[in-house]
Amino acid sequence: MPIDPLEPKVKITKKQIEDLKQEIRELFPGYQTRRLELGIKLLLLQEMLAHHGNGSFIKTVKLELKIPHTTAYELLKHAKEEIERLESLYGNRTNLGKKDAAVAKKLFGDDEDDATIDINNPAVVAFLLEKFEQEAQRDHDVEYLSNKPAIKDYPKKTYLNFVYPRETRLAVIEAWQLLKKHEGVMKEVSKTVAKEVVDAAAELKEVLNNQTGSRAA
Repeated sequence: MPIDPLEPKVKITKKQIEDLKQEIRELFPGYQTRRLELGIKLLLLQEMLAHHGNGSFIKTVKLELKIPHTTAYELLKHAKEEIERLESLYGNRTNLGKKDAAVAKKLFGDDEDDATIDINNPAVVAFLLEKFEQEAQRDHDVEYLSNKPAIKDYPKKTYLNFVYPRETRLAVIEAWQLLKKHEGVMKEVSKTVAKEVVDAAAELKEVLNNQTGSRAA
């Protein structure tokens, strides 16, 4: 859900707001098949405008983004209901099985007292959208699936879900908002992070293999 009002607020810039508006403009023509994704972006825009204090959300939606206000509210409602459904379904981790507990961890993080989906976290949103897509396929949602364009074999993005203290997480979100606008820099950062992850896994694998060998001896 939107930013916790008790958390320190990351400063929202006009550039971030304009970039989000452009993302919404690009999504809207095909919104029938991307209702949840567009609804989440509208939730983010609503939150950004509320904190930035630079105008009415619905005025921006109608006049700048050319989205009918009834459609905008339907998309907001759809996104809120899906987020609340998942928070209700997975929020109480006490009685969850192993598989559902893994889903809850991806949605909420390691803090078992936290049952709030952070839509400012790209990895969480990506997982939420992936889960929604899987459920549509599983439940044979004809209305949703019939509107989907043919699937093309594009390279898939990989999202890593890191666990940070709250202060670090806010700083990373702010940094990501800047980095994502510079594709070349993002590619280099992605390569660096990927190498660190692979190297760490290789080191851990070696340690585990040595421990196994020692026990066998």
